[in-house]
Amino acid sequence: MYPIAKGNFDFRSRPYLDTASYGLPPHSTVAAVAEALEACPLGSARWSKDWDPAGDRCRPLAAQLLGAAPDEIALIPAVSVGVGVALSMLSPGDEVLISEHEFTSMLFPLLVAEKRFDIKVRTVPFDELAAQVRSSTALV
Repeated sequence: MYPIAKGNFDFRSRPYLDTASYGLPPHSTVAAVAEALEACPLGSARWSKDWDPAGDRCRPLAAQLLGAAPDEIALIPAVSVGVGVALSMLSPGDEVLISEHEFTSMLFPLLVAEKRFDIKVRTVPFDELAAQVRSSTALV
Protein backbone atom coordinates (compact mmCIF):
# COMPACT_ATOMS: atom_id res chain seq x y z
CA MET A 1 0.00 0.00 0.00
CA TYR A 2 1.25 3.48 -0.82
CA PRO A 3 2.25 5.45 2.31
CA ILE A 4 -0.06 8.32 1.32
CA ALA A 5 -3.02 5.93 1.27
CA LYS A 6 -2.12 4.40 4.60
CA GLY A 7 -2.14 7.79 6.31
CA ASN A 8 -5.24 9.24 4.65
CA PHE A 9 -7.74 6.40 4.76
CA ASP A 10 -9.30 4.41 7.57
CA PHE A 11 -9.04 0.84 6.31
CA ARG A 12 -9.30 -0.68 9.81
CA SER A 13 -7.05 -3.52 8.66
CA ARG A 14 -9.62 -4.72 6.12
CA PRO A 15 -9.49 -4.76 2.33
CA TYR A 16 -11.83 -2.29 0.65
CA LEU A 17 -13.02 -3.41 -2.78
CA ASP A 18 -16.29 -1.50 -3.37
CA THR A 19 -14.76 1.11 -5.66
CA ALA A 20 -17.77 1.16 -8.00
CA SER A 21 -19.74 3.11 -5.42
CA TYR A 22 -18.57 6.26 -3.70
CA GLY A 23 -15.19 4.85 -2.78
CA LEU A 24 -13.48 5.06 0.57
CA PRO A 25 -13.13 8.75 1.48
CA PRO A 26 -9.85 10.13 2.83
CA HIS A 27 -9.83 11.70 6.29
CA SER A 28 -9.80 15.22 4.79
CA THR A 29 -13.03 14.47 2.90
CA VAL A 30 -14.73 13.08 6.00
CA ALA A 31 -13.75 16.24 7.92
CA ALA A 32 -15.00 18.55 5.14
CA VAL A 33 -18.34 16.73 4.88
CA ALA A 34 -18.76 16.79 8.67
CA GLU A 35 -18.11 20.55 8.67
CA ALA A 36 -20.62 21.11 5.86
CA LEU A 37 -23.26 18.98 7.58
CA GLU A 38 -22.74 20.87 10.82
CA ALA A 39 -23.31 24.22 9.06
CA CYS A 40 -26.40 23.07 7.15
CA PRO A 41 -29.00 22.83 9.96
CA LEU A 42 -27.64 25.99 11.56
CA GLY A 43 -28.35 27.99 8.42
CA SER A 44 -24.73 29.10 8.25
CA ALA A 45 -23.76 27.13 5.13
CA ARG A 46 -22.22 29.33 2.44
CA TRP A 47 -22.23 26.95 -0.51
CA SER A 48 -21.01 29.24 -3.26
CA LYS A 49 -18.54 31.07 -1.05
CA ASP A 50 -17.08 27.91 0.49
CA TRP A 51 -17.44 25.34 -2.28
CA ASP A 52 -16.85 27.21 -5.54
CA PRO A 53 -13.28 28.24 -4.62
CA ALA A 54 -12.49 24.61 -3.75
CA GLY A 55 -13.63 23.56 -7.22
CA ASP A 56 -11.55 26.30 -8.77
CA ARG A 57 -8.49 25.04 -6.86
CA CYS A 58 -9.16 21.46 -7.99
CA ARG A 59 -9.64 22.26 -11.67
CA PRO A 60 -5.91 22.67 -12.54
CA LEU A 61 -5.04 19.61 -10.46
CA ALA A 62 -7.61 17.50 -12.33
CA ALA A 63 -6.34 18.90 -15.63
CA GLN A 64 -2.79 17.90 -14.76
CA LEU A 65 -3.92 14.42 -13.73
CA LEU A 66 -5.89 13.95 -16.97
CA GLY A 67 -3.43 15.65 -19.33
CA ALA A 68 -5.90 18.41 -20.19
CA ALA A 69 -6.06 22.18 -19.95
CA PRO A 70 -7.87 23.59 -16.88
CA ASP A 71 -10.51 25.20 -19.11
CA GLU A 72 -11.33 21.74 -20.48
CA ILE A 73 -12.37 20.48 -17.03
CA ALA A 74 -16.08 20.80 -16.30
CA LEU A 75 -17.30 20.59 -12.74
CA ILE A 76 -20.70 18.92 -12.89
CA PRO A 77 -22.88 18.46 -9.77
CA ALA A 78 -24.18 14.96 -10.60
CA VAL A 79 -23.81 12.14 -13.11
CA SER A 80 -27.28 12.76 -14.50
CA VAL A 81 -26.39 16.38 -15.29
CA GLY A 82 -23.16 15.30 -16.98
CA VAL A 83 -24.99 12.69 -19.03
CA GLY A 84 -27.44 15.35 -20.19
CA VAL A 85 -24.60 17.64 -21.24
CA ALA A 86 -22.88 14.83 -23.17
CA LEU A 87 -26.10 13.70 -24.85
CA SER A 88 -26.93 17.25 -25.93
CA MET A 89 -23.84 17.18 -28.14
CA LEU A 90 -24.92 14.11 -30.12
CA SER A 91 -26.48 14.29 -33.57
CA PRO A 92 -29.17 12.08 -35.11
CA GLY A 93 -27.64 8.81 -36.24
CA ASP A 94 -24.75 8.95 -33.75
CA GLU A 95 -24.07 5.71 -31.96
CA VAL A 96 -23.47 5.34 -28.23
CA LEU A 97 -21.74 2.15 -27.17
CA ILE A 98 -22.44 0.87 -23.65
CA SER A 99 -21.67 -2.26 -21.68
CA GLU A 100 -24.37 -4.77 -20.87
CA HIS A 101 -24.21 -3.85 -17.17
CA GLU A 102 -24.36 -0.05 -17.48
CA PHE A 103 -25.31 2.07 -14.47
CA THR A 104 -28.94 3.19 -14.58
CA SER A 105 -27.88 6.84 -14.20
CA MET A 106 -26.34 6.47 -17.66
CA LEU A 107 -28.65 3.88 -19.19
CA PHE A 108 -32.05 5.50 -18.60
CA PRO A 109 -31.19 8.91 -20.12
CA LEU A 110 -29.61 7.11 -23.08
CA LEU A 111 -32.74 5.08 -23.75
CA VAL A 112 -34.86 8.23 -23.67
CA ALA A 113 -32.43 10.03 -25.99
CA GLU A 114 -32.45 7.06 -28.36
CA LYS A 115 -36.19 7.49 -28.92
CA ARG A 116 -36.35 11.28 -28.86
CA PHE A 117 -33.24 12.26 -30.77
CA ASP A 118 -32.73 9.34 -33.16
CA ILE A 119 -29.41 8.18 -31.75
CA LYS A 120 -28.45 4.51 -31.70
CA VAL A 121 -27.60 2.85 -28.38
CA ARG A 122 -25.70 -0.39 -28.83
CA THR A 123 -25.02 -2.74 -25.92
CA VAL A 124 -22.04 -5.11 -25.90
CA PRO A 125 -20.18 -7.15 -23.27
CA PHE A 126 -17.78 -4.96 -21.29
CA ASP A 127 -14.70 -6.84 -22.49
CA GLU A 128 -15.66 -6.06 -26.11
CA LEU A 129 -16.20 -2.29 -25.77
CA ALA A 130 -12.92 -1.23 -27.38
CA ALA A 131 -13.17 -3.78 -30.18
CA GLN A 132 -16.76 -2.77 -30.99
CA VAL A 133 -16.04 0.92 -31.66
CA ARG A 134 -17.00 1.82 -35.26
CA SER A 135 -16.81 4.97 -37.34
CA SER A 136 -20.41 5.73 -36.32
CA THR A 137 -19.58 5.50 -32.59
CA ALA A 138 -19.71 8.98 -31.08
CA LEU A 139 -19.62 8.06 -27.40
CA VAL A 140 -18.47 5.08 -25.32
